[in-house]
Amino acid sequence: IPLIGGPANVQLYLYAHWEQTAKAFYEKNHSELAKAAIGITTDFVLGRGISWKIGNPKVEQIWQEFWDRNKMEQRIRTLCEDLSWQGELLVHKEERLKGYVTVRSLHPSTILEIVTEPSDIEEVFFYHCSFPTQYQLPYTTFKDQHLNIALSRYVITQYPANEVYHIKLNVSASEKWGRSDYYAALGTLKRHR
Repeated sequence: IPLIGGPANVQLYLYAHWEQTAKAFYEKNHSELAKAAIGITTDFVLGRGISWKIGNPKVEQIWQEFWDRNKMEQRIRTLCEDLSWQGELLVHKEERLKGYVTVRSLHPSTILEIVTEPSDIEEVFFYHCSFPTQYQLPYTTFKDQHLNIALSRYVITQYPANEVYHIKLNVSASEKWGRSDYYAALGTLKRHR
């Protein structure tokens, strides 16, 4: 069967996705121009911060508790910066305690596969995640308490589509992965260092 064109042929393959994420991360942290671009964009989008006015005091109290517990004042700025250099956000939401939603970012390089209906990539079934955690020194006690902390772990998990909010930039509707704002300018950023 001959291979013909189609939306699957314009995707960033996994290794290319990892490469662009690593290079964009490098430029974000080593290029004054890239760092300034992220700062300007974030300041423009967020300005002096986010505020809201909720008419129902009980709802406002619930929202404020969510905002404070998830450290959203800091998190929203980080999400804005990450969206620019990563080209996508994967925000995992879960109820660790009944009635209390927790949000955490998933790093795009840890998602090995976005499992979708083959002919409709917008119908996502789950996100397959696989990565090694950090290695840490072996600590067995802390202030006379015995600790049973793993030195490292290898995480393999699958997140249902309804638990992940996936935002992607700089791509067509038929692509699974986002592209960094730096993707097209990586060579130029490298020359400006």
